[in-house]
Amino acid sequence: FLLWIGLYNLLGAFVLMAMHSERFANTVLKTATEIIAAPYSHGPFGRLWLWWAASVQLFLGGVMLLATRWTVQPQVEISLAVVGVYLVMWAVLIFGAKTPKYGRGRYVTHVLWIAQIAWGLWSVFGA
Repeated sequence: FLLWIGLYNLLGAFVLMAMHSERFANTVLKTATEIIAAPYSHGPFGRLWLWWAASVQLFLGGVMLLATRWTVQPQVEISLAVVGVYLVMWAVLIFGAKTPKYGRGRYVTHVLWIAQIAWGLWSVFGA
């Protein structure tokens, strides 16, 4: 779990960095995934938010990858922390993505968050 989800987060950090291009961000968020309904624009703090999100995701992905070399107990704790972060992000999606500016692609993100949460819990309690 930690290896693959860590690599996934590192990839996500680089995608967020690439989203500094409004054209690329619009292609990802509106055209390809239909997460948003209106054309994407960074707005006044969009680039700042992207740097913050990419930096945090890069750090967390790195911690997850490093944790693969640790003993089992710290791996369990990191995995549970990751599940906690994913639960918070899923809650943000549930409560924050209700406005009309979000498209039908947001429903697929529910499946993504639930799958990641279930995978993390399975890796801790089921494996």
